[in-house]
Amino acid sequence: MRKFDKILYHGTTPRNAEQIMVEGLKPTYLESIVCMSPKPEIAGNFGEVVLEVNTEGYTISCFDDCEDWERFVWTEEPIPPDRIIIGGLN
Repeated sequence: MRKFDKILYHGTTPRNAEQIMVEGLKPTYLESIVCMSPKPEIAGNFGEVVLEVNTEGYTISCFDDCEDWERFVWTEEPIPPDRIIIGGLN
């Protein structure tokens, strides 16, 4: 497995960002994956608000053909709010 950055980005709506900052960032894909990006400008394509997420300690993977823009963060529990910073509105 390749080594990935510990800080990844997730694009979302303002309403979802508020909920995430209370409940954490929940896995939605296959109920065990949070899709993120290594670059904030790419995450911004998926939502108005970009979250900066500390993913240290999580298993992270991707497919070779999307290595530049997508990461799968594997977790069955939400990533806690204390690991998340709201990066701003696009």
